Parts: sequence; C-alpha cells; structure tokens
Amino acid sequence: MKRLRFLRVVPTVILTAVLMVQTPMLRAERADRSRPLQIEADRLDYDDLNKVNVFNGRVSLSKGSLLIRADRIVLREERDGTQSAVATGRLATLRQRRDASSESWVEGQGERIEWDSRTEIAIFSEKAQLRRLDGARVVDDVQGGRIRYNTGTEVYEVDSTGAATTPDNPNGRVRVTIQPRAQRPARE
Repeated sequence: MKRLRFLRVVPTVILTAVLMVQTPMLRAERADRSRPLQIEADRLDYDDLNKVNVFNGRVSLSKGSLLIRADRIVLREERDGTQSAVATGRLATLRQRRDASSESWVEGQGERIEWDSRTEIAIFSEKAQLRRLDGARVVDDVQGGRIRYNTGTEVYEVDSTGAATTPDNPNGRVRVTIQPRAQRPARE
C-alpha cells in the first residue's frame, strides 16, 4: 500500500522539479535587480530625513528594462536599500522585459501603480490592464479593477472591484483574452 502511494507521488514530484527548473526562464529580467534606479521629472521635492522623493510632471522611472511612466511618482527608500513607488496619473504605465526572450514583454497600466523592488510586486488599480507581449503580438490581455502582479514569478491576481464599465463590459467584471499559442510541429 505504501509502495502504491509512493508511485502516485513520483510523477507529481518529477513535474514539480521540471517546473522549478524551467520557471526562471519565464521570469522578468533578473538583471534588472542589480541595475541603478534612474528618474526624470519636471520637478522633485526631496525629504532626506524620511528618504521620500516626490517627482511631478512627465515622470519616467527606469531600472534596467523596467520602465514606469506617470504624472507623479512618490518614491521611498527603505533602510535595506530597496525602493517602493506609487505612480499616479491619467494612466500610469509599466513595461518590463521578460527573461524568456528579448522580444517578450509585460505591459500594464492603471490610474495608480504601486511597485516594490523588494517583493517584486506591482499593483495596478483603477482601470487596470496587464498585457503579455511576444514582440508586437499581444499574447494575453487582462483587465479588472485591481491587478496584483509578481514580476519575479509572473503570477497575477485580478479583482473586479473598481473595474471600469464600458460598452463592451457593462458590468465591470474581470476580462481576460488569451490568444492561441503557436503549435509546434509534431515529431515523426
């Protein structure tokens, strides 16, 4: 009986090991973590004591392939050297290359984006949208009131609370479009 239970568990363990080995290839670009943070804006108000920077006017924050654009970004530096930012505006945007390929990207937008370099989590809220791209081709498109996206694991959660209502989506529910994947030729 114990041997039968063991044999049922083996395929699950093997599958888990394979996924763990391949998962890093699907993550946001790992080299971004060690890159410096660069910000451009029309105005900066800096509080050195509290390590808070308030950037206003056509703000652009970049760290490696990560790019966040907004009307306003409040950036905090933590004691451990990590940063967190809250980007707001008509529509704040985030774009980051995935490690899977130099032509694979993730793009997101919302009226508010919260980003944390320590947890690698971005939260899009109010008119939130997240797209995965392969070159110019949209592979997945997700819309909702709030999207919590882990850039390290590429796992996201979508909630309809606060979702915009449109003629295409009058109830303001979570909407997902998943494009068909290219099929690989069958082996002979």
